[in-house]
Amino acid sequence: MGNFPKNIESVVVDIRGVSCCMPPVGEFIIEMRQQPKDTIIELLTDKKEDVDEVLDWINRVHQETLSVIEETGYWRIFAKKVNGM
Repeated sequence: MGNFPKNIESVVVDIRGVSCCMPPVGEFIIEMRQQPKDTIIELLTDKKEDVDEVLDWINRVHQETLSVIEETGYWRIFAKKVNGM
């Protein structure tokens, strides 16, 4: 998935460099559940396995992946909450 418009506002969850007892993607899941419908959430992560895990989770809970952008040393995932959870 490629480019994403720069003028779109999103809620940012930055888990780059995070390592703790809760899986870092848990922060993304918590944020999405707390946001109202139609919110765009941007995840920043420096771990490829987080990208795969988040994309799988977004698909399983029937939300919308808008874009995945690989930057230098990290990834940006944009997802839209399309229904209640």
